[in-house]
Amino acid sequence: SNHEPYFGYAGAFNCLKEDAGDVAFVKHSTVLENLPDKADRDQYELLCRDNTRRPVDDYENCYLAQVPSHAVVARSVDGQEDSIWELLNQAQEHFGRDKSPDFQLFSSSHGKDLLFKDSANGFLKIPSKMDSSLYLGYQYVTALRNLREEISPDSSKNECKKVRWCAIGHEETQKCDAWSINSGGKIECVSAENTEDCIAKIVKGEADAMSLDGGYIYIAGKCGLVPVLAENYKTEGENCVNTPEKGYLAVAVVKKSSGPDLNWNNLKGKKSCHTAVDRTAGWNIPMGLLYNKINSCKFDQFFGEGCAPGSQRNSSLCALCIGSERAPGRECLANNHERYYGYTGAFRCLVEKGDVAFVKDQVVQQNTDGKKQG
Repeated sequence: SNHEPYFGYAGAFNCLKEDAGDVAFVKHSTVLENLPDKADRDQYELLCRDNTRRPVDDYENCYLAQVPSHAVVARSVDGQEDSIWELLNQAQEHFGRDKSPDFQLFSSSHGKDLLFKDSANGFLKIPSKMDSSLYLGYQYVTALRNLREEISPDSSKNECKKVRWCAIGHEETQKCDAWSINSGGKIECVSAENTEDCIAKIVKGEADAMSLDGGYIYIAGKCGLVPVLAENYKTEGENCVNTPEKGYLAVAVVKKSSGPDLNWNNLKGKKSCHTAVDRTAGWNIPMGLLYNKINSCKFDQFFGEGCAPGSQRNSSLCALCIGSERAPGRECLANNHERYYGYTGAFRCLVEKGDVAFVKDQVVQQNTDGKKQG
């Protein structure tokens, strides 16, 4: 607490400054905030992990770890998150930096870093799905767990032999379980209801890998995940190794019986079938092209009806969805509970109900035994 003069960032630096210590572990801005004069700052250096030393303002090239900002916490049940956000949002508008001479939210004459850090400029709302593990990040949580539970780094070596695969929904989990049995235990299955939850599990270290559509890869990349392998859809021959990944083509499929009057320029009011919201061929590509034409994101008003799994349940883009025979009430979910989910599902939607399906180039051939029925 503040009863200890060497408490907190400024206190730890004062411990070093007053020769009570040889090294201080603080955040990157601590020295700059406490020594505004460059000549004073030049008396100190940063220790880097590669055993070199750098000036204190070169912290981007010399730091121990990147860690999350301090956060306001509340109860997980009945925690009044919305009320707290409304209160603090109003507070930063009235008492934020340089807002009021009477009271400063991010500074105080009573001491440093009271209630909130003096270096803060404001608050950012955290997404509702983000729990403590997701906020802190896998590396930080692992480091804390190792410290508190005294886990040796060597204990994770056996765990590296096993890959935890994230499966979405019941059908994927069944296939993953069969894979796990046939892999001799090298695959462990972790299940989630949707793609976003799987991404979150990988970020938190509860799973290791999953296969993603390009649209979801973009979202996963924003969360710090990276692609490591690509699916190969072309047969290049047994001697072909490390060829560039060629991907696939996004196409819009209609029934031949619909006639020539149905074309790209008169899709308004038609019944649309999509693989899922945020997927590449089924959503991002066609909706991006449509946006360029209509200059609006109100796609539920552009199409008459549709099935775009992952849309709001009351949206017209869920009107054609049929859900699962075994689990009623799960219509329009972005997983295999929705029978019109994915490439095959979107094509089935076209066959049974729709006017146009947005899928990848091979879907029609794969679902019609090579016969051109579209």
